[in-house]
Amino acid sequence: MPPRIKVLKAIHLLANGRKRWLSSNIFEIDGEKVHINGDGIYSNGRKHRYLDEYCVAALMEKGLLASSERFVKAMKGYEWDDEKHHIVLEKEVKSFLERRKIYEKEVDAFINLVCDEIRRKKFKVLKVPKKQGSIIHFCK
Repeated sequence: MPPRIKVLKAIHLLANGRKRWLSSNIFEIDGEKVHINGDGIYSNGRKHRYLDEYCVAALMEKGLLASSERFVKAMKGYEWDDEKHHIVLEKEVKSFLERRKIYEKEVDAFINLVCDEIRRKKFKVLKVPKKQGSIIHFCK
């Protein structure tokens, strides 16, 4: 299960990242490739045993996880700072969204919805395959 902040980061990536489908099952966002297939989830950049924000964003884009166009539009222009502690960052994101008429209860409900879907769908986290060159993420 990814931390709550990864759901918000996924929305941020969809709002502000350079994204495109390279094929029906390969999604690229900010130079990170995510492969969606039936074998499970791989992420070279992943240090933990949960879906990273790139996989969550790709699964949202593919329609396999809940997404909200309203949240994506509201997140445009937010400057993400990975150096900040996730609790501080979550508060800042909520404050940013509140100025765009998306209030804390709605943000929490959306995060819970996505986390519940991840739990229910039981995406597998597998060992990272050795791959030359770019970072590659595989998502079920």
